[in-house]
Amino acid sequence: MSNKKQQDALFDNLKPLTRVYPSLEARLAKAAADGHPYVLRALEIFGRAKGRSQEQALASYREEHGLTEAEAKLAYFLVEGGTLADYALTTNLSRNTVRSYLKSIFSKTGATRQAELVLMLSEDRSRTR
Repeated sequence: MSNKKQQDALFDNLKPLTRVYPSLEARLAKAAADGHPYVLRALEIFGRAKGRSQEQALASYREEHGLTEAEAKLAYFLVEGGTLADYALTTNLSRNTVRSYLKSIFSKTGATRQAELVLMLSEDRSRTR
């Protein structure tokens, strides 16, 4: 099997695994830092696909639910398995600001709980794919 086919096979297997194993991307980043050529190629492809997917999700959240850019980014983070505390840390926002965004998202979507919001937005994404 050629290098290209192996790299493509690796990438194809990564997509579903990242939902089940959120740490996979971080572990792959370490392997890439160690210079593993297949991992470098897979991450390049994966990064492009993830970027497109994120852009599409953010646009959908803004259009379908009237979310602001900041609210859409928080919603995307939650759908991807993140927590409010982690979002506050990674964005250097206060927890109160993040909670305020979440309350606004609830108001705009009609969701009353985080789990309900994540389910709603996940279903929205699966319909637009």
